Amino acid sequence: MTTPIQKDEKPLMSLELVVKAKLIDHYGEGRSDNPLNIVAIIDDARSIRCRLESLFGPSVRVILD
Repeated sequence: MTTPIQKDEKPLMSLELVVKAKLIDHYGEGRSDNPLNIVAIIDDARSIRCRLESLFGPSVRVILD
């Protein structure tokens, strides 16, 4: 996945929004009666956890590698 860029090489939208849109397109949008469960296997880098939380909120489950 890549982020679309403008001619001046600045992103048109953030990579986080592109990833979220692709996941919703593939799996559907989660609803309260049918939530989209996200599990991420990551190292303990705070930046990764913050990106996941900005995308999916605090409901994302994290498994530490």
